Amino acid sequence: MGSRVQDLRKGRSWNQEQLAQASSLDRTYISAVENGKQNLTIGVVLKLAEALEVPIGQLLSD
Repeated sequence: MGSRVQDLRKGRSWNQEQLAQASSLDRTYISAVENGKQNLTIGVVLKLAEALEVPIGQLLSD
């Protein structure tokens, strides 16, 4: 899932700080998510999907 978040973020030409601000998460947390070092709650997945303006399924699909 981390690579999908990173791909979507880069597709918007955002850096991690911009995604962090849009999702109300910390930049270090975004980094950990993208590197697969952070387990995600459904609440975090919802925040990321909303910030990236994608359906939640796009983040969860294989």
